[in-house]
Amino acid sequence: MAGWYARLRAELVKGYHPAVERRGTRSKRLARFTAIAVAAVGLTSACASGARTNWLGDERWDLVNRPKGAIAVLGDSVGYGLTTVGNVTGRLVQDGWGPLRSYTQLGLHAAPEKPLDPDTVVRWIGEFRARGLNPRAVVVISGANDVGYPAANDVNRNMQRIETAMQALGNVQVVWTTIHHNRPDLMTAWNQALWNVDAKYPNLRVCDWAAEVVRHPQYLERDKVHMTVGATGGYAAMREFVAACARAIP
Repeated sequence: MAGWYARLRAELVKGYHPAVERRGTRSKRLARFTAIAVAAVGLTSACASGARTNWLGDERWDLVNRPKGAIAVLGDSVGYGLTTVGNVTGRLVQDGWGPLRSYTQLGLHAAPEKPLDPDTVVRWIGEFRARGLNPRAVVVISGANDVGYPAANDVNRNMQRIETAMQALGNVQVVWTTIHHNRPDLMTAWNQALWNVDAKYPNLRVCDWAAEVVRHPQYLERDKVHMTVGATGGYAAMREFVAACARAIP
């Protein structure tokens, strides 16, 4: 098991996830956590807020209307840590966003490379709209998996991937974070593509988390992709950084 993932799991079992029992033995808490995905089936429409979580993905919703309007959060494993440990969704609600839906998944991509690719921004924005959420804004934490695709060091090819997602997102305000990666060439190619697309789409706002990490390398896990956990860790800092990017939406 990757070190970053083991540490994130340990943090969740300790009780950082709001649905994890904070009382009882470690084994009881772990059993409770892994059962959430089954126990929460069907609750999305019945409850104003909730979560459906397992060790690979996390889905959250808070259906209360708030002054800033509807927002969605879509992310990969970096986004998974940002929602489960960083609680960025709670921060967005605190800032006045709502209703809110969030889906983060290990392995999520911006756009499908093949027709049957299951977990992408393209697919999940469609899922959210089918469930009745028409967001005014979408926060996207994606790209670290897309650089595993062929021609990942090709800026133009990466632009096509990002633009496919932007077309699916439509005429909403999009906050999209830059990535940090252990392959600087792939990181540079993806982030440059994101900035290039930003110049073409007035509704896209690049949230330059990669630049923030360069200034604060202690935020990074040893794999140079994911963030550290804890009250003063990288995910806590990323929560505030991303929330500030969302607050800049007029």
